[in-house]
Amino acid sequence: MAAAGFALVLVASIFPWSRFGDTSGYLEAWRVGWSLPAVGAAAAGLAFAVMAWRRPMDARLEALAYAALAVVSGIAAYLHHHHPPPLSSPSFTPFLGIAGAAVALLGAVRKAASLVAARRPLP
Repeated sequence: MAAAGFALVLVASIFPWSRFGDTSGYLEAWRVGWSLPAVGAAAAGLAFAVMAWRRPMDARLEALAYAALAVVSGIAAYLHHHHPPPLSSPSFTPFLGIAGAAVALLGAVRKAASLVAARRPLP
């Protein structure tokens, strides 16, 4: 679920994140601005998810990394929408980034909840 959320943010980075000016073209979310930390954290999160899938590690570390990267990605996408580059206005696309970060955060919460449930003794 976390990988799907991070992938949604990366798919959203294909489309313009603002109208007029910087980041108003396709794949322009990878330019310097608030969109760059959003998609950078999503790319790191997706790479981490693939690495954790191929080589399992401590599940607590995995849930913490997903949550941290999802929060960074979501906050940066929010900040890009509310503080777009100079001489531009925000588009709808950062909301897709926020939604993807929310899905990734939900995946982190579900992973942490499953760890807590696994430690609970059966009645």
